[in-house]
Amino acid sequence: MKELVTADGMRQIERHAMEELQLSDEILMERAALFSAAVLEKELKKRGCKKQARILVLCGTGNNGGDGLALARILYEHGCRVFVVLLGDRSKQTALNKKQQKILECLQVGIGDTIRTDIEYDGIVDAMLGIGITRGLTGVFAEAVETVNQMDAFKLAIDIPTGIHADLGLCQTVAFAADATATFGCIKTGLLLAEGRYAGGRNYLGSCGMTYHTGQSGQMAYFMLEKKDIRKALQRQPGGNKGTFGKLAVIAGSEKTPGAALLCTKAAFATGCGYIRLMTAKENKKLVLSVPEVVFSPRHKDEITPMLQFASCLAIGPGIGTSDETKSFLQAVLRSLAECGKPLPVVLDADALNLFAVDESLWKLTAKSKTAVICSPHMAEFARLAHVTVEQIRENRLQLAGQFAREKNCVLVLKDATTVVAAPDGRVCILPVGNDGMAVAGSGDVLTGTIAGIAARLTDSFLAACCGVYLHGLAGEKAAQKKGKAAMLPTDLISQLGKILKHIDQKRDW
Repeated sequence: MKELVTADGMRQIERHAMEELQLSDEILMERAALFSAAVLEKELKKRGCKKQARILVLCGTGNNGGDGLALARILYEHGCRVFVVLLGDRSKQTALNKKQQKILECLQVGIGDTIRTDIEYDGIVDAMLGIGITRGLTGVFAEAVETVNQMDAFKLAIDIPTGIHADLGLCQTVAFAADATATFGCIKTGLLLAEGRYAGGRNYLGSCGMTYHTGQSGQMAYFMLEKKDIRKALQRQPGGNKGTFGKLAVIAGSEKTPGAALLCTKAAFATGCGYIRLMTAKENKKLVLSVPEVVFSPRHKDEITPMLQFASCLAIGPGIGTSDETKSFLQAVLRSLAECGKPLPVVLDADALNLFAVDESLWKLTAKSKTAVICSPHMAEFARLAHVTVEQIRENRLQLAGQFAREKNCVLVLKDATTVVAAPDGRVCILPVGNDGMAVAGSGDVLTGTIAGIAARLTDSFLAACCGVYLHGLAGEKAAQKKGKAAMLPTDLISQLGKILKHIDQKRDW
């Protein structure tokens, strides 16, 4: 996993570089500028731009602006035609910013305070405000962003796009729309969340001398999953059997919503799960036979104990309904879990979560068992579970997710355009995969099956949840490439899951 940091965490890394590694802030700025120049020149070369590219560099008066001024000097030395605009209150210029300005003036590089719109720029660089912004843009910064966002040029943000909250990725008014972001030391969480995921474009990470140790930021540990983590976790055992690859019990679907059960079980099989028993409404028996690999059980309390004795993981919730009868059945399942004493991971989703939201006593039943609970609510479901609003979640999702996971002793999969997975021990994995084509009924049922199919054979429920979200999102990206976002269906995700895992088995890239 690759560590991520908030703005405060990044400041601690910078202090470590200066105080412990004895790197001056001038060296760090020069390294940042050199890295940014390399990124910009690489991108412009891919676009066939000539050496004397016309580059607009927008700078603020802080050290992020100083990075931009240093970058402008390097580009000038490389033969580019550089147009520098310095925005903001000049009386608040940092010492480093002033020094970089003086160097440019010695080189006779002009620095203006307005953007020339009569020039067709090849590249535009945003070095206005950096990671310090916590409010919406106004005044000259908002005007500058609105102006350049309309221009047809490659756009590079330095560290983070101006107008994006470095921790939460929120954009309150307007934000620089970058094609790429050159970020330093560590990727900021805001580059992966909310509007920041899209405003930042491709992320280029350079250490720029700021080497650090994992967890050094002193905050909750934030991570981004990498392909090597998936490959290692899901490596199959050549001599395995159906028990080796997991035995999953699924309680899903009512007579009105049989599709939820089928999507969940098919997705679990697509992850490589070895054996699945599906407990659903007796009216669904004929439909279940359309998936001959699934063992059918009617939804009856007498069937609960045999199901739990069989399983290495339980998934419950998709399409089960929220009637009093269903609630009583869910209580019986949770009591049986506590009585059997089996350390069984349980994936709770959809209607199961809705029942938990209206009856807090259900959490007490999970606490009595050795169950490793994985909850997978979308934003509205989590709002009901945590007794907050969706807007409050957007404004504080990392802290709320971590707090909920600790308090309920569960792995929380908070589903959104960028899904966040929080563990009870404080780890939080941010997974910027997937697309809006997945915003269709049934995608959540596929995710439940994907996570449960993996959790049935892994001992680490947090890792299973992270892998499940990653595969689910990647399957969505592959499905969109094949069918387009508007036409893709949850069943397309299932077919892509198998293809991705085939590439993993063959040790090919995917």
